[in-house]
Amino acid sequence: MNKHLHKNGFLAIIGIVALLEVIVFYFAITVRSPIICAIGLIIGIIIITLARTQIQEIVEDERTELIVGKAATRTLHIVLILVSAYAFSGVAVILTLPHHPCGQIVSNFTLSYLLLPCMMILLYTALRYYYAYKYGGFESEE
Repeated sequence: MNKHLHKNGFLAIIGIVALLEVIVFYFAITVRSPIICAIGLIIGIIIITLARTQIQEIVEDERTELIVGKAATRTLHIVLILVSAYAFSGVAVILTLPHHPCGQIVSNFTLSYLLLPCMMILLYTALRYYYAYKYGGFESEE
């Protein structure tokens, strides 16, 4: 089989499939049919698996690792900011609304959602320590 898909193309396919999964999930909730969600998830996994078999063999080198590391770090920063902004704005909206029967439950959920950025920061810090120790430079950089 002729492999002709580049890694970036594969990542784009994953992003598109993930977006379609969200749309299918929303539609399944709208029509109250969990089977649609399950079928959509299975189809998405099949599409990603088939696309993965089409990736060209790429030699991983230090430059590739640098690019991936920088992209991952920047993605972490952006997601951390977006998740934090979303959670804080959710708490602010709920706290400004008049009392609603579901308000406390939603408020507790949103407040617990604020733990996600904290966990991301702690995990990132722990991994930095781990890799600094593993590859040297623990004393000099950390």
